[in-house]
Amino acid sequence: MKAFLIFLLLLPMASAVAVSPTSLDLGAGETGEIHVFNTLDRESVIQTRGVHSENFTLGVNESRVLRISVAEDFPGRHESVLLVEELYDNGLVNAISIPVSYYGHVPGYSTRTIFGIPFGKEMFSAGLIAIITILALAYAVKKRKKNGKNSAFKDILAKTFK
Repeated sequence: MKAFLIFLLLLPMASAVAVSPTSLDLGAGETGEIHVFNTLDRESVIQTRGVHSENFTLGVNESRVLRISVAEDFPGRHESVLLVEELYDNGLVNAISIPVSYYGHVPGYSTRTIFGIPFGKEMFSAGLIAIITILALAYAVKKRKKNGKNSAFKDILAKTFK
């Protein structure tokens, strides 16, 4: 019981750390900002871990802006965390966990979607090849028709593109 009472006496009554916003949602290649505030009348030693690592000291009523940028080589949505820790002289740590959502980015790949389907350079290339193939087949059918040659291939294509 004595240990518990000593713990309560050593524990500060209120945290010196406040953060805003309490979550972060980043697009591919975007940078977000987290504001860290010291709300008490004493200096606070702050350490951040997770998607951003940094150690700094905040003076009385001082604040700091953390610029968060996450690079992921796998496309799609990813979840992580930024941990903002206030370090006390007695070895205790007050920690605030901030969820961070972000989208991975691969050079040449876009995470933009059209009707929920990712659209990037790969999709453009495949579409371009499909259009060229259809035009070549249509040209071949037209040329065969002009020359008066009938074939089953022509009949299939004519039914398909009617």
